[in-house]
Amino acid sequence: MIVDIDDDAIEKLGRWPWSRSLLADGLQKIESGRPKVIGLNIILSEPQTAEGLETLQRLEAEFTTRILPLAGTQGERFRSELANIRNRLDHDRRLAEALQRSGKVVLPVFLKETAAAKRRGKVDSSLRRQSVQQIQRPAGTDYPQAGEITLPIAEFSRQALGIGHINLAYDSDGTARKERPLYAYAGIFIPSYTLRIAAAYLNVPINKVRAVLGSAIYVGSLKIPLTMRNEIMVGFKGSGGSFKKYAFFDVLNNKIPGRVFKNKIVLVSPSAAGIMNPLSTPTDATMTVGEYSAHTIWSILNQNVIQQPIWSGTVALLLIVVMGLIITFLISRLKALTAGIVFVALVTLLVGSSAYLFMA
Repeated sequence: MIVDIDDDAIEKLGRWPWSRSLLADGLQKIESGRPKVIGLNIILSEPQTAEGLETLQRLEAEFTTRILPLAGTQGERFRSELANIRNRLDHDRRLAEALQRSGKVVLPVFLKETAAAKRRGKVDSSLRRQSVQQIQRPAGTDYPQAGEITLPIAEFSRQALGIGHINLAYDSDGTARKERPLYAYAGIFIPSYTLRIAAAYLNVPINKVRAVLGSAIYVGSLKIPLTMRNEIMVGFKGSGGSFKKYAFFDVLNNKIPGRVFKNKIVLVSPSAAGIMNPLSTPTDATMTVGEYSAHTIWSILNQNVIQQPIWSGTVALLLIVVMGLIITFLISRLKALTAGIVFVALVTLLVGSSAYLFMA
């Protein structure tokens, strides 16, 4: 299910980006319902320093060094109050504590394709632990590669359950139909945000996920077929509104009982104008990013993935040749009525078999 940061929430809680204390409070409300996994689809790559926090920290240090030894009990009380104020202003710390208490939050990263994508550099050991390590790469396999990565700040990365990339794959018509479950970066493979959440839901550690590029990804007992370009062809559950959605503002203000989240995958994702643009998909021309993630995770968990067999290109070419020969040498020799019947039968066979294969 989706917890939506919509236009109404922005209007009531203030302009974006919000204080991370607000996100921490929202996570705590969701966590109280004991969900299975939480996806927080917000890039948290820069520290958020509250106005006056650094000044307060200097004041606290100065007071502790110079005045506290002379101030006695009243000084201890004053220092305690300073510490409380500092904690309330340290929004990053509050969010990190919420991530730690939950222990089940997946955070997004963003990968940028650059000219240096194929260069292999050193990566941090913690990032390597978040990668898919059991990879088979047949010769000639094509897969997406990146040269830069935008990570959450170190404190958030340490406390999160895991990370996954949120790079989307668009077809030539601008429609999102596919997911790139793996992205190569500096010699390792970063899982997608949706794949990481699905693995967490199935209690499969990321180091147990394995992949044969150009064939399939294996998550526990699930086999998820890949295209030759190592993409997942998403099988959508339906149009927009296929998944339960709750407003972030309502969750924050206790209008939604926590029990609705029990054992669920909960995706916290913005849809407000100016934060995330809607996506064009085969089932909805203006689908939110949160819903698209939900469809992808649903598709993976239910193995409702459209497969593109390795022989599909050959068969398509063969059909073109066969149809051309039939039209040229058979239909042209038949009477008009018979030729028309044969032609309609051929079209029906082609459309019917294509529809059957697609649905199956």
